[in-house]
Amino acid sequence: MNYWHMQVHPNEPDRNERKKYTEAALNRKIIGLDIKSSLGPNGQNNKPLDEWDDSDFEGCIANHIKAGIGQGGVARVLKQFRDEIQDKDIVLVRYGATPVALVKIEDDCFFSDDDLDDYIWFRHRYKAKILGYYDEWVQKHPEIEFTPAAMGTLQPLINENSATYQGIEKWKKLIEKGEELNNFKSLLQINNQLIFTGAPGTGKTYKAKQIAKKMINENSHNADEKIQMGFVQFHPSYDYTDFIEGFRPTKVTDGNISFELKNGVFKEFCRKAGVIERIMFNIAFNSTKDGGIDWSKYNKDDIDSKLDEFCKGFSSNAVADTNDVKTFWQKWIKENEDIPKDDEIKSNLPKFVFIIDEINRAELSKVFGELMYSLEPEYRGVEGKIKTQYSNMATENTENTWFVAQKDDWFFIPSNVYIIGTMNDIDRSVEVFDFALRRRFSWHEIEVDEKNLRTVLQGMLKDTSWKNSIDGIIKKAEALNKVIEDSQWGLHKGFKIGPAYFGKIKLYNDTNENNALKTLWNNHLKPLIEEYVRGRSSDKEIKKFLEECKTSLNFNKRN
Repeated sequence: MNYWHMQVHPNEPDRNERKKYTEAALNRKIIGLDIKSSLGPNGQNNKPLDEWDDSDFEGCIANHIKAGIGQGGVARVLKQFRDEIQDKDIVLVRYGATPVALVKIEDDCFFSDDDLDDYIWFRHRYKAKILGYYDEWVQKHPEIEFTPAAMGTLQPLINENSATYQGIEKWKKLIEKGEELNNFKSLLQINNQLIFTGAPGTGKTYKAKQIAKKMINENSHNADEKIQMGFVQFHPSYDYTDFIEGFRPTKVTDGNISFELKNGVFKEFCRKAGVIERIMFNIAFNSTKDGGIDWSKYNKDDIDSKLDEFCKGFSSNAVADTNDVKTFWQKWIKENEDIPKDDEIKSNLPKFVFIIDEINRAELSKVFGELMYSLEPEYRGVEGKIKTQYSNMATENTENTWFVAQKDDWFFIPSNVYIIGTMNDIDRSVEVFDFALRRRFSWHEIEVDEKNLRTVLQGMLKDTSWKNSIDGIIKKAEALNKVIEDSQWGLHKGFKIGPAYFGKIKLYNDTNENNALKTLWNNHLKPLIEEYVRGRSSDKEIKKFLEECKTSLNFNKRN
């Protein structure tokens, strides 16, 4: 894949016309070049352009030179355009010095003489996938702003250190990152639950938070990450009472300990996310036999009148307090009061994302309990309502914990709640993730490869003295992981060491580079590898293997 820098419609003297034709071509998802027919091989275009061979171009170039058009003018450029640009190449399209769009070439060059009135300059064409328009991307990411060097009509970008090359590189990576997040977002929206698996230190938690933020903020003027994103890390002693609800000890004034019914972190999150659906269920519960929701009966006044009641009990210690939650939903109602009274209300609810880090470190069947039923996408919202283990304990005295009713309560996972889990493949507790629960999640493995190493390390080391040494660190990481994967003990790809471990080198930025690398090895890499091979062979064999791993890091060479 090569980078190119080009102007569309170079011989149009009117700059406004150049802009018009450039935009017209991009709207058709093409880029193209042509030459003036009066400067053909024999002074005229006596042969269809798509039939020109090298000798025809040489004749045309000679005519251009004779006419005083540089060293062959557009004819030379057109031959380069036709013969050298390859499928998948990246082209920065501009008019003048102004970047317009970044495009990816699709397929080979082709000739077309259709639409000549509008596309007379574009008879040699490539299909072009628009990766992004410059103005739109700079508004969101001002760090990519750059002014391309004056490079004529068409030039390959060879100097990787040039401002233009670096600008395209940064822009392309942001686009790729956005495309990846969009793919994960789509996967999450379809399945409602997604789990990232992979080796230790691959940035799974970081990626989960990125996706959550994208879902929350996309197409919303009222987004509030403090309210719409939840996070918990599972551990072996985590259980149903922590996650859903249960009795918790409470110290009273006389010093005696009593127990009160309290919500777990996930139920409390669902109370915030489900305010609208909870109110609608409450209205329907009091007027229908099955407590279903008829969205056509949505009434703004009814919702407003119950907001105080359904936003009670959110502690300021639980990320967002009652006033925050109430204000959030008041703004949403105001923004959406014109939505038709049907299921469109449901599809326009703001998205809430709950992240479960190290999801496989708890006994999941015990943590989720009867909630496994409600995890199914088709049973999200009221359709998946269940009685929890403590539903019959809801009374008038549990005003801060009830979900839809203060007596004989119900619970459901709101239709706008999405769950992202993360887990390391090699954790010894992985076997507790039973098949019944597995099928309720979509799965994606994040592998330790060059792309993963570079992405995470660039984020971790961008403000450190190591930012210019990322290529060298990647080589060391790949060398070490190859030794691990090729070892005699069956350490498969799940045992590779992810970039988050290597990024810790910034903690030991000794003036002596070898010292920093050795400290990273002694404090982080060696102990992890020792744990990998503990008990697999004799001490002598393990020591030999550790020495091979250490040697692969090549301390004496930073890059």
